[in-house]
Amino acid sequence: MPVFFQHQESNTPLILWEALEDESFFREALPSTVLDSMPTHAEKRKQYLSGRFLLQQLDPHFPYEQLRVATGGRPYLADSSAHFSISHAGTYIAAILDPSNKVGVDVEQITERAHRVRRKFLAPVEEEILKSFLFSPNEEDVSHAYTLAWSVKETAFKALHQSGVDFIRDLPIEQMDAVAGGWSIKIGGKGMGMNVAARFIGNICLCWAVKE
Repeated sequence: MPVFFQHQESNTPLILWEALEDESFFREALPSTVLDSMPTHAEKRKQYLSGRFLLQQLDPHFPYEQLRVATGGRPYLADSSAHFSISHAGTYIAAILDPSNKVGVDVEQITERAHRVRRKFLAPVEEEILKSFLFSPNEEDVSHAYTLAWSVKETAFKALHQSGVDFIRDLPIEQMDAVAGGWSIKIGGKGMGMNVAARFIGNICLCWAVKE
Protein backbone atom coordinates (compact mmCIF):
# COMPACT_ATOMS: atom_id res chain seq x y z
CA MET A 1 0.00 0.00 0.00
CA PRO A 2 1.88 3.12 -1.21
CA VAL A 3 1.12 5.70 1.48
CA PHE A 4 1.83 9.23 0.27
CA PHE A 5 1.00 11.14 3.43
CA GLN A 6 -0.18 10.52 6.98
CA HIS A 7 -1.13 13.10 9.55
CA GLN A 8 -2.75 13.15 12.98
CA GLU A 9 -3.85 15.97 15.23
CA SER A 10 -5.42 15.00 18.53
CA ASN A 11 -7.82 12.13 17.74
CA THR A 12 -8.15 12.88 14.03
CA PRO A 13 -6.04 10.58 11.81
CA LEU A 14 -5.71 11.31 8.09
CA ILE A 15 -4.20 9.21 5.31
CA LEU A 16 -3.51 9.72 1.60
CA TRP A 17 -2.34 6.88 -0.62
CA GLU A 18 -2.43 5.52 -4.14
CA ALA A 19 -4.56 2.45 -4.79
CA LEU A 20 -2.45 0.33 -7.13
CA GLU A 21 -3.63 -3.06 -5.84
CA ASP A 22 -6.11 -5.25 -7.68
CA GLU A 23 -9.74 -5.23 -6.62
CA SER A 24 -9.30 -8.70 -5.10
CA PHE A 25 -6.91 -7.26 -2.51
CA PHE A 26 -9.70 -5.12 -1.03
CA ARG A 27 -12.36 -7.83 -1.30
CA GLU A 28 -10.26 -10.18 0.80
CA ALA A 29 -9.59 -7.53 3.47
CA LEU A 30 -13.16 -6.33 3.98
CA PRO A 31 -16.14 -7.98 5.73
CA SER A 32 -18.90 -9.49 3.62
CA THR A 33 -21.40 -6.84 4.75
CA VAL A 34 -19.37 -4.23 2.85
CA LEU A 35 -19.35 -6.34 -0.30
CA ASP A 36 -23.13 -6.67 -0.43
CA SER A 37 -23.78 -3.16 -1.77
CA MET A 38 -20.89 -2.57 -4.17
CA PRO A 39 -21.37 -0.49 -7.36
CA THR A 40 -21.41 -2.43 -10.62
CA HIS A 41 -19.11 -0.07 -12.55
CA ALA A 42 -15.50 -1.29 -12.23
CA GLU A 43 -13.89 2.08 -11.42
CA LYS A 44 -16.61 3.06 -8.95
CA ARG A 45 -16.40 -0.37 -7.36
CA LYS A 46 -12.67 -0.06 -6.73
CA GLN A 47 -13.14 3.43 -5.27
CA TYR A 48 -15.87 2.06 -3.01
CA LEU A 49 -13.72 -0.83 -1.82
CA SER A 50 -10.47 1.08 -1.39
CA GLY A 51 -12.15 3.92 0.47
CA ARG A 52 -13.71 1.55 2.96
CA PHE A 53 -10.43 -0.29 3.29
CA LEU A 54 -8.76 3.00 4.27
CA LEU A 55 -11.24 3.41 7.12
CA GLN A 56 -9.92 0.13 8.47
CA GLN A 57 -6.39 1.56 8.36
CA LEU A 58 -7.53 4.55 10.41
CA ASP A 59 -9.46 2.39 12.88
CA PRO A 60 -8.85 -1.39 12.96
CA HIS A 61 -12.23 -1.76 14.73
CA PHE A 62 -14.21 0.42 12.34
CA PRO A 63 -17.93 -0.48 12.76
CA TYR A 64 -18.83 -1.40 9.18
CA GLU A 65 -22.18 -2.79 10.35
CA GLN A 66 -23.23 0.80 11.14
CA LEU A 67 -22.43 2.13 7.65
CA ARG A 68 -25.29 3.87 5.88
CA VAL A 69 -25.50 6.11 2.80
CA ALA A 70 -27.34 9.42 2.98
CA THR A 71 -29.37 10.94 0.17
CA GLY A 72 -26.74 12.35 -2.13
CA GLY A 73 -24.32 9.49 -1.58
CA ARG A 74 -22.45 10.51 1.58
CA PRO A 75 -21.60 7.47 3.76
CA TYR A 76 -22.04 7.84 7.52
CA LEU A 77 -22.37 5.78 10.70
CA ALA A 78 -25.94 5.26 11.90
CA ASP A 79 -24.93 5.33 15.57
CA SER A 80 -22.77 8.49 15.15
CA SER A 81 -19.94 6.74 17.01
CA ALA A 82 -17.49 8.54 14.71
CA HIS A 83 -17.40 10.90 11.75
CA PHE A 84 -15.40 10.32 8.59
CA SER A 85 -14.88 11.52 5.05
CA ILE A 86 -13.42 9.89 1.93
CA SER A 87 -12.20 11.46 -1.31
CA HIS A 88 -10.92 10.08 -4.63
CA ALA A 89 -8.91 11.62 -7.48
CA GLY A 90 -7.80 9.13 -10.10
CA THR A 91 -5.86 6.42 -8.26
CA TYR A 92 -5.38 8.61 -5.18
CA ILE A 93 -7.56 8.18 -2.11
CA ALA A 94 -7.76 10.14 1.12
CA ALA A 95 -9.70 9.44 4.31
CA ILE A 96 -10.09 11.18 7.65
CA LEU A 97 -11.76 10.02 10.88
CA ASP A 98 -12.79 11.76 14.10
CA PRO A 99 -14.61 10.24 17.11
CA SER A 100 -16.70 13.33 17.88
CA ASN A 101 -16.28 16.16 15.33
CA LYS A 102 -17.61 16.40 11.79
CA VAL A 103 -14.80 16.22 9.25
CA GLY A 104 -14.19 16.66 5.54
CA VAL A 105 -11.36 15.68 3.21
CA ASP A 106 -10.72 16.36 -0.46
CA VAL A 107 -7.96 15.29 -2.82
CA GLU A 108 -7.57 16.91 -6.24
CA GLN A 109 -5.14 16.50 -9.11
CA ILE A 110 -3.66 19.85 -10.14
CA THR A 111 -5.21 21.03 -13.43
CA GLU A 112 -6.34 24.32 -14.98
CA ARG A 113 -10.04 23.38 -14.60
CA ALA A 114 -10.58 25.17 -11.27
CA HIS A 115 -9.21 28.38 -12.78
CA ARG A 116 -11.58 28.12 -15.75
CA VAL A 117 -14.68 27.73 -13.54
CA ARG A 118 -13.55 30.00 -10.66
CA ARG A 119 -16.52 32.37 -11.03
CA LYS A 120 -18.78 29.54 -9.87
CA PHE A 121 -17.14 29.20 -6.45
CA LEU A 122 -15.05 32.32 -5.76
CA ALA A 123 -16.03 35.94 -5.19
CA PRO A 124 -13.68 38.71 -6.46
CA VAL A 125 -12.52 39.50 -2.91
CA GLU A 126 -11.57 35.83 -2.44
CA GLU A 127 -9.56 35.91 -5.67
CA GLU A 128 -7.54 38.81 -4.30
CA ILE A 129 -6.73 36.79 -1.18
CA LEU A 130 -5.73 33.87 -3.38
CA LYS A 131 -3.51 36.00 -5.63
CA SER A 132 -1.68 37.41 -2.62
CA PHE A 133 0.16 34.13 -2.05
CA LEU A 134 0.92 33.33 -5.69
CA PHE A 135 4.66 33.17 -6.31
CA SER A 136 4.13 34.34 -9.88
CA PRO A 137 1.30 34.64 -12.42
CA ASN A 138 2.59 31.70 -14.47
CA GLU A 139 0.24 28.89 -15.47
CA GLU A 140 1.60 26.38 -12.95
CA ASP A 141 1.14 28.65 -9.94
CA VAL A 142 -2.33 29.72 -11.10
CA SER A 143 -3.44 26.09 -11.49
CA HIS A 144 -2.12 25.23 -8.04
CA ALA A 145 -3.78 28.23 -6.40
CA TYR A 146 -7.25 27.76 -7.86
CA THR A 147 -7.20 24.01 -7.36
CA LEU A 148 -6.37 24.67 -3.71
CA ALA A 149 -9.25 27.15 -3.41
CA TRP A 150 -11.72 24.66 -4.92
CA SER A 151 -10.45 21.92 -2.62
CA VAL A 152 -10.87 24.19 0.43
CA LYS A 153 -14.51 24.87 -0.48
CA GLU A 154 -15.25 21.21 -1.23
CA THR A 155 -13.68 20.13 2.06
CA ALA A 156 -15.59 22.69 4.12
CA PHE A 157 -18.84 21.65 2.41
CA LYS A 158 -18.22 18.01 3.33
CA ALA A 159 -17.54 18.91 6.96
CA LEU A 160 -20.81 20.89 7.19
CA HIS A 161 -23.08 17.91 6.42
CA GLN A 162 -25.67 20.29 4.98
CA SER A 163 -27.47 20.54 1.66
CA GLY A 164 -28.23 23.65 -0.34
CA VAL A 165 -24.86 25.28 0.41
CA ASP A 166 -23.67 28.06 -1.89
CA PHE A 167 -19.87 28.01 -2.07
CA ILE A 168 -19.55 31.78 -2.55
CA ARG A 169 -22.23 32.97 -0.14
CA ASP A 170 -21.94 30.36 2.60
CA LEU A 171 -18.25 29.38 2.55
CA PRO A 172 -16.18 32.50 1.83
CA ILE A 173 -12.40 32.26 2.17
CA GLU A 174 -11.43 35.07 4.55
CA GLN A 175 -7.75 34.39 5.20
CA MET A 176 -4.95 32.08 4.09
CA ASP A 177 -1.75 31.70 6.10
CA ALA A 178 1.37 29.76 5.18
CA VAL A 179 2.30 27.18 7.81
CA ALA A 180 4.92 24.44 7.87
CA GLY A 181 4.34 22.35 4.76
CA GLY A 182 1.11 24.01 3.64
CA TRP A 183 -1.64 26.48 4.50
CA SER A 184 -4.14 27.20 7.23
CA ILE A 185 -7.39 28.66 5.91
CA LYS A 186 -10.05 30.72 7.66
CA ILE A 187 -13.61 30.26 6.35
CA GLY A 188 -16.51 32.59 7.11
CA GLY A 189 -20.25 32.13 6.86
CA LYS A 190 -21.41 28.62 7.69
CA GLY A 191 -17.79 27.53 7.92
CA MET A 192 -16.94 29.93 10.73
CA GLY A 193 -14.81 28.29 13.40
CA MET A 194 -13.89 25.38 11.16
CA ASN A 195 -10.24 24.29 11.15
CA VAL A 196 -9.14 23.92 7.51
CA ALA A 197 -5.67 22.92 6.30
CA ALA A 198 -4.21 22.20 2.87
CA ARG A 199 -0.96 21.18 1.25
CA PHE A 200 0.49 20.13 -2.07
CA ILE A 201 2.05 16.68 -2.42
CA GLY A 202 3.55 16.32 -5.88
CA ASN A 203 0.76 16.99 -8.37
CA ILE A 204 -1.90 16.49 -5.71
CA CYS A 205 -3.74 19.01 -3.54
CA LEU A 206 -4.90 17.58 -0.21
CA CYS A 207 -7.25 19.50 2.04
CA TRP A 208 -8.99 18.57 5.29
CA ALA A 209 -11.33 20.24 7.77
CA VAL A 210 -12.57 19.63 11.30
CA LYS A 211 -15.79 21.27 12.50
CA GLU A 212 -15.63 21.37 16.30
